[in-house]
Amino acid sequence: LILLFFLQNLLTYSQVQTITPVVSPNPFERNQSITITVQGSQINEATWGVTNNALYYWGWMLDANNNPIGDCPSNGVWTSSSETNRFVYNAGNDTYTLTFVPETFYSNTIFGKLGFLVKAKDGTGDKKSNDNVFGIGAFQYTLNTPLPNSTTLLNSGSNFTISAVST
Repeated sequence: LILLFFLQNLLTYSQVQTITPVVSPNPFERNQSITITVQGSQINEATWGVTNNALYYWGWMLDANNNPIGDCPSNGVWTSSSETNRFVYNAGNDTYTLTFVPETFYSNTIFGKLGFLVKAKDGTGDKKSNDNVFGIGAFQYTLNTPLPNSTTLLNSGSNFTISAVST
Protein backbone atom coordinates (compact mmCIF):
# COMPACT_ATOMS: atom_id res chain seq x y z
CA LEU A 1 0.00 0.00 0.00
CA ILE A 2 2.85 2.39 0.84
CA LEU A 3 4.53 1.56 -2.48
CA LEU A 4 1.32 2.34 -4.40
CA PHE A 5 0.99 5.68 -2.57
CA PHE A 6 4.61 6.51 -3.40
CA LEU A 7 4.17 5.64 -7.09
CA GLN A 8 0.98 7.69 -7.33
CA ASN A 9 2.75 10.74 -5.89
CA LEU A 10 5.74 10.20 -8.15
CA LEU A 11 3.54 10.11 -11.25
CA THR A 12 1.58 13.15 -10.13
CA TYR A 13 4.62 15.33 -9.50
CA SER A 14 6.93 14.04 -12.20
CA GLN A 15 5.12 16.04 -14.90
CA VAL A 16 6.51 19.42 -13.76
CA GLN A 17 9.62 20.00 -15.87
CA THR A 18 12.40 22.50 -15.18
CA ILE A 19 13.30 24.89 -17.99
CA THR A 20 15.78 27.74 -18.33
CA PRO A 21 14.27 30.11 -20.89
CA VAL A 22 16.19 32.88 -22.61
CA VAL A 23 14.57 36.29 -23.12
CA SER A 24 16.14 38.54 -25.72
CA PRO A 25 16.91 41.27 -25.52
CA ASN A 26 17.48 41.23 -21.79
CA PRO A 27 17.03 43.67 -20.15
CA PHE A 28 13.99 44.94 -22.02
CA GLU A 29 11.37 47.66 -21.79
CA ARG A 30 7.56 47.18 -21.78
CA ASN A 31 7.21 48.69 -25.26
CA GLN A 32 10.03 46.65 -26.80
CA SER A 33 9.57 43.44 -28.80
CA ILE A 34 11.02 40.44 -26.97
CA THR A 35 11.50 36.80 -27.90
CA ILE A 36 11.30 34.02 -25.34
CA THR A 37 13.21 30.90 -26.35
CA VAL A 38 13.07 27.47 -24.71
CA GLN A 39 15.35 24.64 -25.79
CA GLY A 40 13.34 21.61 -26.89
CA SER A 41 15.70 19.29 -25.02
CA GLN A 42 14.44 20.79 -21.75
CA ILE A 43 10.90 19.51 -22.27
CA ASN A 44 9.78 15.92 -22.64
CA GLU A 45 6.54 16.33 -24.61
CA ALA A 46 5.63 12.65 -24.25
CA THR A 47 5.38 13.09 -20.47
CA TRP A 48 2.65 15.67 -21.06
CA GLY A 49 1.00 13.83 -23.95
CA VAL A 50 1.82 16.68 -26.36
CA THR A 51 1.58 16.15 -30.11
CA ASN A 52 2.64 18.43 -33.00
CA ASN A 53 4.95 20.41 -30.68
CA ALA A 54 1.95 22.22 -29.16
CA LEU A 55 3.36 24.03 -26.13
CA TYR A 56 1.81 27.17 -24.65
CA TYR A 57 2.87 30.27 -22.73
CA TRP A 58 0.92 30.91 -19.49
CA GLY A 59 1.71 34.40 -18.22
CA TRP A 60 1.01 36.73 -15.32
CA MET A 61 2.07 40.21 -14.16
CA LEU A 62 3.83 41.32 -10.99
CA ASP A 63 4.70 44.74 -9.65
CA ALA A 64 8.32 45.60 -8.86
CA ASN A 65 7.91 44.08 -5.36
CA ASN A 66 6.67 40.69 -6.67
CA ASN A 67 3.02 41.38 -5.79
CA PRO A 68 0.62 39.77 -8.30
CA ILE A 69 -1.27 42.18 -10.55
CA GLY A 70 -3.11 39.76 -12.86
CA ASP A 71 -2.92 37.16 -15.58
CA CYS A 72 -2.02 37.65 -19.22
CA PRO A 73 -5.37 38.35 -20.95
CA SER A 74 -4.63 35.89 -23.78
CA ASN A 75 -3.97 32.87 -21.53
CA GLY A 76 -7.33 31.23 -22.14
CA VAL A 77 -8.38 28.80 -19.40
CA TRP A 78 -5.99 26.41 -17.67
CA THR A 79 -7.52 23.34 -19.31
CA SER A 80 -7.52 24.94 -22.78
CA SER A 81 -4.76 27.47 -23.50
CA SER A 82 -5.36 30.12 -26.15
CA GLU A 83 -3.78 29.56 -29.57
CA THR A 84 -2.48 33.14 -29.33
CA ASN A 85 -0.08 31.87 -26.65
CA ARG A 86 1.24 28.88 -28.60
CA PHE A 87 5.01 28.72 -29.02
CA VAL A 88 6.44 28.41 -32.52
CA TYR A 89 8.53 25.26 -32.87
CA ASN A 90 11.73 25.34 -34.93
CA ALA A 91 12.80 21.76 -35.76
CA GLY A 92 16.13 22.95 -37.21
CA ASN A 93 17.51 23.99 -33.83
CA ASP A 94 14.92 22.26 -31.60
CA THR A 95 13.64 25.45 -29.97
CA TYR A 96 10.29 26.94 -29.04
CA THR A 97 9.91 30.70 -29.41
CA LEU A 98 7.27 33.32 -28.73
CA THR A 99 7.72 36.97 -29.73
CA PHE A 100 5.61 39.83 -28.38
CA VAL A 101 5.63 43.38 -26.99
CA PRO A 102 4.88 43.03 -23.23
CA GLU A 103 2.61 46.09 -22.82
CA THR A 104 0.56 45.02 -25.87
CA PHE A 105 0.47 41.29 -25.08
CA TYR A 106 -0.46 41.93 -21.44
CA SER A 107 -2.66 44.98 -22.15
CA ASN A 108 -0.93 46.82 -19.30
CA THR A 109 1.75 49.50 -19.01
CA ILE A 110 2.41 49.58 -15.26
CA PHE A 111 3.72 46.13 -14.32
CA GLY A 112 7.35 45.69 -13.22
CA LYS A 113 7.88 41.98 -13.90
CA LEU A 114 6.39 39.31 -16.09
CA GLY A 115 6.05 35.74 -14.99
CA PHE A 116 5.34 32.70 -17.09
CA LEU A 117 5.54 28.97 -17.44
CA VAL A 118 5.34 26.60 -20.38
CA LYS A 119 2.50 24.09 -20.44
CA ALA A 120 0.53 21.60 -22.46
CA LYS A 121 -2.76 22.92 -23.85
CA ASP A 122 -4.51 21.01 -21.06
CA GLY A 123 -2.44 21.80 -17.98
CA THR A 124 -4.17 19.32 -15.68
CA GLY A 125 -1.99 16.92 -13.73
CA ASP A 126 0.90 19.40 -13.62
CA LYS A 127 1.63 19.32 -17.34
CA LYS A 128 3.75 22.44 -16.94
CA SER A 129 7.22 23.82 -16.36
CA ASN A 130 8.60 25.67 -13.38
CA ASP A 131 7.72 29.36 -12.95
CA ASN A 132 10.01 31.96 -14.54
CA VAL A 133 10.08 35.68 -13.70
CA PHE A 134 11.86 38.46 -15.60
CA GLY A 135 12.15 42.10 -14.56
CA ILE A 136 11.12 44.83 -16.99
CA GLY A 137 13.23 47.89 -17.59
CA ALA A 138 16.89 48.64 -17.79
CA PHE A 139 18.67 50.84 -15.31
CA GLN A 140 20.17 53.78 -17.18
CA TYR A 141 22.21 56.70 -15.92
CA THR A 142 23.94 59.80 -17.23
CA LEU A 143 27.06 61.02 -15.48
CA ASN A 144 27.05 64.83 -15.17
CA THR A 145 30.19 65.42 -13.07
CA PRO A 146 32.91 64.52 -13.39
CA LEU A 147 32.87 64.34 -17.15
CA PRO A 148 32.87 60.76 -18.49
CA ASN A 149 36.38 59.37 -19.09
CA SER A 150 37.99 62.25 -17.18
CA THR A 151 40.60 61.96 -14.43
CA THR A 152 40.49 63.88 -11.15
CA LEU A 153 43.29 63.86 -8.59
CA LEU A 154 42.35 64.51 -4.97
CA ASN A 155 44.40 65.41 -1.96
CA SER A 156 44.00 63.10 1.00
CA GLY A 157 40.96 64.13 3.05
CA SER A 158 39.41 66.19 0.22
CA ASN A 159 35.78 66.00 -0.79
CA PHE A 160 34.61 65.33 -4.33
CA THR A 161 31.08 65.72 -5.69
CA ILE A 162 29.68 63.24 -8.17
CA SER A 163 26.45 64.05 -9.98
CA ALA A 164 24.38 61.66 -12.10
CA VAL A 165 20.80 61.25 -13.27
CA SER A 166 19.16 57.81 -13.46
CA THR A 167 15.96 56.41 -14.92
